[in-house]
Amino acid sequence: MELLSFRVSATSETDAAASAIQDSLKSFVKLAALAFDRWRASWISLMSYLLIVGGISVYDIYLTIRYAESLEQYEANPIGRWLMGLDQLARAECPDVSLFVGCKTAGTLLVLAVIAILVVRWARLGHPIAMGVSLFQITLGYFLTFSLTTSFK
Repeated sequence: MELLSFRVSATSETDAAASAIQDSLKSFVKLAALAFDRWRASWISLMSYLLIVGGISVYDIYLTIRYAESLEQYEANPIGRWLMGLDQLARAECPDVSLFVGCKTAGTLLVLAVIAILVVRWARLGHPIAMGVSLFQITLGYFLTFSLTTSFK
């Protein structure tokens, strides 16, 4: 009779252990699904930030090249004016803006890399910073499209 009761208690202990493991696995799967959802939302946000900042920077560089002949009048950035002054070709019809464009490109790539690192490593800090930079770029894009392009025409 003792042997039978031992089997019953061993089975109940095994069932309890199996139930605990099963509950732990369910909790782990729920936690993993939640983490994946957060990761996916963060990944989509990161791609949005990079697309906004990079896209508007490309648009800004396009306008810089397109309106290079009148850019000295309209460039508001003193560092940009200084860079354009360093890179002037003698007796050229169109000013050389290659150094200016190169610095804009390098700056954009640096900003995109910093945003990616901040969002991936320190999401609580990175998302607000990336949102701020993205909103600034959207404002710049609006300004470039509706304020400056009418002046150039």
